[in-house]
Amino acid sequence: MALAAAASIVWLSVCASPPAGAVLSRTSEDMAGARLALAISPDRPECPALALPVGDARVLWLGFEPASSAGNPVIRLIGPVPDRPDDPIAVSEIELDDGAPDAVPMLPVGPDLLDQATPHAVGRAALGKAGPGTVTAQCAAGTAAGEVVVDLPGHLPRGAQLALAAEYDADAPFDVALGSDASLGRLPPGTGRQEVVPLPGDGAGNAAASATLRCPPEAARISLRSLRLRQGAGRPMPLSTWVWRPAQWRDDGDGLIADARVHGLDRIFIGLDIQDGAVADAGRLRSFLQAAQAAGLSVWAVEGDPAAITKAGRPPFIERTRAIAAFNLGSPALDGIQYDIEPYLLAGWPLDRAAGIAAYLSALERLKREAAGPVEVVLPFWWFDMPEMAGGLGRLAAAADRFAVMAYRTGPDDIVAAAESALAWAGTHDRPMTVAVEAGPLPDDRVQTFRPAARGELWRVTLDGRRILVLLDRPRPNPQAYRRQGDHRLPAGRLSFLGDTAALTAAIDRIRPILSAWPAFAGIAVHGLLDGPRKEP
Repeated sequence: MALAAAASIVWLSVCASPPAGAVLSRTSEDMAGARLALAISPDRPECPALALPVGDARVLWLGFEPASSAGNPVIRLIGPVPDRPDDPIAVSEIELDDGAPDAVPMLPVGPDLLDQATPHAVGRAALGKAGPGTVTAQCAAGTAAGEVVVDLPGHLPRGAQLALAAEYDADAPFDVALGSDASLGRLPPGTGRQEVVPLPGDGAGNAAASATLRCPPEAARISLRSLRLRQGAGRPMPLSTWVWRPAQWRDDGDGLIADARVHGLDRIFIGLDIQDGAVADAGRLRSFLQAAQAAGLSVWAVEGDPAAITKAGRPPFIERTRAIAAFNLGSPALDGIQYDIEPYLLAGWPLDRAAGIAAYLSALERLKREAAGPVEVVLPFWWFDMPEMAGGLGRLAAAADRFAVMAYRTGPDDIVAAAESALAWAGTHDRPMTVAVEAGPLPDDRVQTFRPAARGELWRVTLDGRRILVLLDRPRPNPQAYRRQGDHRLPAGRLSFLGDTAALTAAIDRIRPILSAWPAFAGIAVHGLLDGPRKEP
């Protein structure tokens, strides 16, 4: 996408195709199949257009703003850092921050929660002096209520089967509860005690949690030294990866199987060539499947294209599924089809996310029927928290036999927190959920933050009923101008292990037993494990 030349006035247009003479354009398709080209032109085109008095500024980028009820939000443009300073700006994500409080974080499993907890006493209980990370309290004798409430820095993991592990000294028994709920168990008296109290498996929603220690009738004292969430014993769980290039299984199937065994893989998702309505190299594929089955390796096809939800893109995508289903009538067959569609990558996605989700669900339902076999769907972790998705989660569960959530983070606690909503949802709908992490190459991201101002580099304009963002190379006045207030780099190492097998292995060893606390957890998938550069330990 070229940069628009500086001019006192340029024309922003929304046309069916880029107008003649356009110096900057971006074409997308809405969910109804209509093509829309955003463009900047020196002359007014014969389609809906708006004059932009940019003065001597250049237009660097333009795009549709996501639908939002926010009046004047903080706007963040996120995209890969360009290889060279003069490369065009790419924006992969637009965030609109309306100033609402951040969501309460999930409590981590394993670390001591007292380090960030806030205790307070109620009734005949009183807090005593204690050092950091310790809660000491005394209870006067009596029948009136008395309790020590330890406010924790987050919410309990939803849908997980966990226990509360306490280390303490007490001279009398104290009942333990969550907030004002009924008691979950009792901490017996003793010195240097360690007690584990099972928690209810239904989770407690998104509100911050608190642990309550209830006073016995007699005078009593307790010193709580540690309070942790603890999972049960880990379960053996499958490990899988993607092999997108058909040449990998076609040209060196034995080598691929050997690599899979070295990494302890149980399942791989392979890309296929479809030619003239049939799976290409079908004979080689069957030979590969036979060898994989002999090695105990499950093989699924993977299909991915955001355009699968559009009017033009859906028919050829369905034809690919039909070709795979026809191949699976023979033996040996693929074990299933995984769909990694990611419709939010479409340029037209921000225009109407509700319509996009409806088209996505409709496409999945059709693909499930055409696949005539097991279907898995890959989802981003934030999918379950989108307001537009709330009414479609039941349809989503029925559209596949199993799911995978892209929890692309590298910190173990961050991976678990990212996967939480998906695992809780899958447990509610009795669907297996694989947790995916990224190990392949990714670029660093550039994050630009803009706030309302009289003059700014980012303009919000409305044309033909659509809100559009226009980024300039310098601040200029506009009634809806936004001034750049921040510009920083997000390292790719936050999202991907970047081929560092030692760090990847350590993270998997850490999260596997924790994720086992969710009944729906069905294994870990690593993207980029067999087709990306390696950093050996």
